[in-house]
Amino acid sequence: MSETADLTVVLSWLQAAVAASQRDYANDPYDAYIFGVLAGWECEENHEHGPTCKGQTLMSTLAKTHGWREDYVARLREHRAIVRAALDDSARPDEEPTT
Repeated sequence: MSETADLTVVLSWLQAAVAASQRDYANDPYDAYIFGVLAGWECEENHEHGPTCKGQTLMSTLAKTHGWREDYVARLREHRAIVRAALDDSARPDEEPTT
């Protein structure tokens, strides 16, 4: 297996582990950051955010609760985007080379 595939397996396992845990990752700022990177605190569906989804409300609440500055939240979002992209790429089937 390639290093990229190995990393994808690890990220996928970690994401599933934190999402399935009964632990409240929101209580501790470090736990909240880890959960945010692996599973995300914001709605990641491609739709107009409204009262039926959390949109950015939860991240704003956590930032206030834990005293996170805007640059810290931006870094969390950046790290989440990297993890999500890595996992999304792994979900796509490999394309057959064309000749």
